[in-house]
Amino acid sequence: MISYFVRYDGSAADPEEFLGRYRSQHADILREFEGIQGLVLHTPAR
Repeated sequence: MISYFVRYDGSAADPEEFLGRYRSQHADILREFEGIQGLVLHTPAR
């Protein structure tokens, strides 16, 4: 199994909007890659 962790330094002007777009758009893009068997998006606890 191969895992990738991505960390963005800095902060978004609207963190909730950023997370919403990330969850919907980024996840959809990753689903198009052949061979991906699972996708888990983690967000930091506040």
